[in-house]
Amino acid sequence: MEGIDLNETVTIEDCNEDTGATDKNSNPPTVGMCFTTGQKNFDFCNMYAFKEGFKMFMKSNNLKQEYKAIGVNRKCTGDLEPKPHMMELIRLKCKKGGTNVGSNVTGCKMFVYGKIKDDKFTILKCELEHNHALNPDCSRMMVNYRNIDSTTFKRAMINDMGGVSISKNYGTQLIEKGGFDNIAFNQRDLRNAISVERRKSRFKDSDAAGLDQYFKAQRELNSEFYCSIQKDDEGVFTNAFWSDARSRGTCKYFGDVITFDTTFSCNRYLYNYNFLQSVFLFFYVYFFN
Repeated sequence: MEGIDLNETVTIEDCNEDTGATDKNSNPPTVGMCFTTGQKNFDFCNMYAFKEGFKMFMKSNNLKQEYKAIGVNRKCTGDLEPKPHMMELIRLKCKKGGTNVGSNVTGCKMFVYGKIKDDKFTILKCELEHNHALNPDCSRMMVNYRNIDSTTFKRAMINDMGGVSISKNYGTQLIEKGGFDNIAFNQRDLRNAISVERRKSRFKDSDAAGLDQYFKAQRELNSEFYCSIQKDDEGVFTNAFWSDARSRGTCKYFGDVITFDTTFSCNRYLYNYNFLQSVFLFFYVYFFN
């Protein structure tokens, strides 16, 4: 759960003398503003949205050819996940923009459009008018800007390892921060962040190594436990098989084979390894006569 560092200094160059874009704190996005990278443009626009009190999202973008060549695309995660600095074109819109007008969508036309021009990322078009109320006092709890700082998260993990529940853990952070007005995340954010950290700690080396350790522990507990793992040179699963007395007895009764498709919802937790990407983990419950 990464947030935007709202204290980061953004380098802005004024390509158009009429814009006077020299201070990120006093100027909104303006046609002619230039940035060193698409990331700088993205950060600047999000800082503006944070101060004004609305959410922005990336409506459309075009990847630079050098990143397309190495396999970066929208389906990937980790190092191959598209980032703003990889873009040659970015169109940002207000979160309330859209055609299906409802309680959360007002058809807002606000947008900022920029692309690389003369080796600089330049804002070419923008519309800053909104058709809905803005709420800067609530910006810190909008989904774009919620964040857990590293010091707070370390204390939360220490509490979690000590057996403190999520609700009490969150309550502790509230007391330390001095109330809801001084905290930039909610209880669900803390729960999700701790869950991700737990999963990472279970597979410190690789996914195959983690399961292999689990199988070894089961063999020590049950001499009838049988298992076999196949993996490639990088430690990524191709398939796995295990069987114990209970599963063999169950298979004798039902006579079934169970297959799990682990590619389902594969990008949800942004794993750094390939356990959930393009392979299947097969669980065979088999009875040996």
